Amino acid sequence: ILAGNAQNNLGLRIPYIEPNPKRNYVMQWNLNIQRELAPNLTASLAYVGSRGVHMIFRADDINTTLPINGSTPPYLWPIPGTGTQISPSIGRMDTLQWNNDSYFDGLEVQIEKRMSHGLEVQGSYTWSRAIDGGDGSIASDSFVNSIPSLFYFLPKYRRGPSDFNITHNLTVNYLWNIPTPHSFQGVAARAAKGWQLGGIMQIKSGLPFTPLIGGDPIGLNNSSPFAYPDRLRGSGCSTLVNPQNANNYLKVQCFAVPVATPAIAANCAPFSGDGTPLQGTCANLLGNSGRNAVYGPGLVDFDFSVTKDTKLLENLNLQFRAEIFNIFNRANFNPPLVNNVLFDQGGILNGGAGALDSTSTSSREVQFALKLIF
Repeated sequence: ILAGNAQNNLGLRIPYIEPNPKRNYVMQWNLNIQRELAPNLTASLAYVGSRGVHMIFRADDINTTLPINGSTPPYLWPIPGTGTQISPSIGRMDTLQWNNDSYFDGLEVQIEKRMSHGLEVQGSYTWSRAIDGGDGSIASDSFVNSIPSLFYFLPKYRRGPSDFNITHNLTVNYLWNIPTPHSFQGVAARAAKGWQLGGIMQIKSGLPFTPLIGGDPIGLNNSSPFAYPDRLRGSGCSTLVNPQNANNYLKVQCFAVPVATPAIAANCAPFSGDGTPLQGTCANLLGNSGRNAVYGPGLVDFDFSVTKDTKLLENLNLQFRAEIFNIFNRANFNPPLVNNVLFDQGGILNGGAGALDSTSTSSREVQFALKLIF
């Protein structure tokens, strides 16, 4: 039965695990400096770095058509329909290999004012850069912006910003126990006592994503094909996004479907020793825009809280709390992970291509609570 299914290409699925992997390892280093600037005020500066070698690489399906010239760009594939998979008699082939590398550099700055006069403030900023050749260790598509079947045979070409890379991240939080004026007495003192304000502000840059071409324009013939477009360098394309335009966030005019020139196509049919073509003439290029070539919009969020503690009895306290999330009701968007497919397989621009399609935070939310503490 299995043999019949394989011959009929009915989806026989097998794994391929690298049989003799090299030892993988991670090197880490850091440097920290901390200084007290004033009483109750400290600052710290830190650098953190790491380098992963022979790390795990996963792909959903490597049973694909290989490029004819798979060693130097531009990489050319047979015209769709003329190429042959690695093993035409089976379907999907998952893989686990150790041919990945990772790089991380981070600069961290933190300032902390410890509680004095009822006020405590802490702020931290991180600049970081994470680069790898795919982020799948447990699964090939661990993140929503992951590509599930990156090319196992082109590790340098798949290298790019990590799917989780956030370049800038600033967080500030504060807590203020509002003092009660000594002149307040009786009911006024009871009403003014026990108030506390708090807040958290976060500002960070966006996550990366990959502009793609739909269908299988290269002719990979696997279960999860993908293809990059070309990035154009003409007027207005020094940046690839319109930051304040949700409907046209990505500058689609700065991308195009790759086309092999006649000169390249003419040299794209290798021959064996007896002059027989190995595969069909090819004319399909993998675009140059690359993995995670564009960053989505950043995030700005401010959460605010106010609490009031009122002592009812010696061992009984009533706490009122009001919390406002996203108090300024700012719309924060995810990268266009649905509208990142710019062209269909025939090169026609998709409707809505490059438009933002989901939010990363909810609209303003307010909640109240009363709590008895005893």
